[in-house]
Amino acid sequence: MKLIHTSDLHLDASFAGMGMPASFGNRRRQRQRDVLTAILQRAAEWPADAVLIAGDLFDHERVTPDTAAFLRSAFERIRPLPVFIAPGNHDPYIPGSPYVTERWPDNVIIFDAPAWRAHALPDAPLTVHGFGFDGFDISANPFGALHPPSDGRVNVAIAHGSERGRQPPGKTAYAPFDAADAADTNLHYLALGHFHRVTPITGPFATAMYYSGAPEGHGFDETGMLHYLEVEIDPPQDGPAAVRVTPVCAARAVYEVHEIECDEQSHSQQ
Repeated sequence: MKLIHTSDLHLDASFAGMGMPASFGNRRRQRQRDVLTAILQRAAEWPADAVLIAGDLFDHERVTPDTAAFLRSAFERIRPLPVFIAPGNHDPYIPGSPYVTERWPDNVIIFDAPAWRAHALPDAPLTVHGFGFDGFDISANPFGALHPPSDGRVNVAIAHGSERGRQPPGKTAYAPFDAADAADTNLHYLALGHFHRVTPITGPFATAMYYSGAPEGHGFDETGMLHYLEVEIDPPQDGPAAVRVTPVCAARAVYEVHEIECDEQSHSQQ
């Protein structure tokens, strides 16, 4: 099985707080769309068996009808490739959300409640489990309650939340969980969103867990190249499934911070 895993695009995010002119925000929002378009094109050409978007695809409070139309068109172009979306704290499944109001192509599966739901692909031995936020603060935390059957299929899960042991400094916790509780012998890959850098989670368990990170930076607190993940999983045969995860450079705009010594300069022309 071949999967594309991404999250935290935050389409329609505001860049007003960076002290840049208004045109800067417009260019950044367009680059966010360009990054998603490139990821979906890669998924179609590879080809992947599924695309996993682990939450915060857009910012609910700022998302525009134009962005909803862009997303519908982008997902439509890669049909019948399935796109699985697990809404997070910035794009919850709530009244007024494009997830609710828009008519999505039939290859788009949105997990609409804070309880695990399974979707088995009819033409491949792959089952995708997921849950979604039902508010900016989730009303229930399903982590630890997923126990897929031992049925010879590849079982993957997609969710948005905070693994306690890898919580970045200053990052607010949502749907907090411990990796060991979320793992299961029959769960081969857990695709996570919320942390904005690629973060593997390892431990004394069989489940491969990764945060894909955001594929595009949102400010000078997210410096350097950012990525999405290409995941390859061999179905289990008399043992654990073999999982290979490859981070792929994605960002069109890369933030960098440089310190320049200016003590020897006496005027601005220097």
